[in-house]
Amino acid sequence: MEKRNNTEAVVWQCIEPLLTETVYDIYDVEYQKEGSEWYLRIFIDKAEGVDLDDCEKVTGLINDALDDLDPIAEPYFLEVSSPGIERRLKSMDHFEKALGQKVRIKTYAKVENRKEWIGILQEITDDAVVLKVEGQVVKIPLDMIAKANISVF
Repeated sequence: MEKRNNTEAVVWQCIEPLLTETVYDIYDVEYQKEGSEWYLRIFIDKAEGVDLDDCEKVTGLINDALDDLDPIAEPYFLEVSSPGIERRLKSMDHFEKALGQKVRIKTYAKVENRKEWIGILQEITDDAVVLKVEGQVVKIPLDMIAKANISVF
């Protein structure tokens, strides 16, 4: 599972209190360079799903706090969006919320002669996920997961 970098952690801590009194949850925070530009992406969620108006509201809520805290030295673009229907699963909380759903998991190395798995997420333990794939149960160690997403197809 991915670890959050320090900038992402600081941003998360800054904006989380601002959203606790709202219907929104932080799903993820990403800070990354693409080409010569830096992007701070805040992914939000709520029970009914997220639309453009929600993204605009949250941007308004967090913009001043980020400017005041100024956790990022270089210029960056702020994007607030939904994690989408095929959202990435990066934390234990993400996996727990995905229990019973169809997921796609890619591994760093082969697990039972495969590097890609699509199945129903049956269980999450401290060190592995358990999928039901084509009638069989497969246990994939967490440290072997390169990428995991909800799968709708």
